Amino acid sequence: MSDETVRGVIDRFEEDYAVVVLDDGQQINWPRSILPADVRPGMAVVLDLALVAGPPEGEGDVVPFGETGSGWQGELTTEEGRWVVRLADGQELHWPITMTAMAQPGSRVNLQLQVDAEDTEARRKRVSDLLDDIFGTK
Repeated sequence: MSDETVRGVIDRFEEDYAVVVLDDGQQINWPRSILPADVRPGMAVVLDLALVAGPPEGEGDVVPFGETGSGWQGELTTEEGRWVVRLADGQELHWPITMTAMAQPGSRVNLQLQVDAEDTEARRKRVSDLLDDIFGTK
């Protein structure tokens, strides 16, 4: 993972995609075909953005990310002074992290989703503790 990350959770599955709700409230419909194995609703995820050098990969929007799975190709744009990642299928994510000085509007990027098992467990514990507090079960 790099400094160019955003956190969220797999909210649910709908048809051929997973609805990922980011911690800032944005949503992205991530194709199930490029999800890491054994992903389930409720799992915490990290989206990692990397600048791409060289020519476009072609017409497809899925690019390999080595052993950790597949990612999604997109393009950086700016909107009202913020970075926007425009994915190949037209979805847009406002990217809150300050990009490196090498990023320019029009730069090609790869977006990768990874499960964060430690964060998943921490989120589950917070929810469990909240329920215990509300219903006085402990």
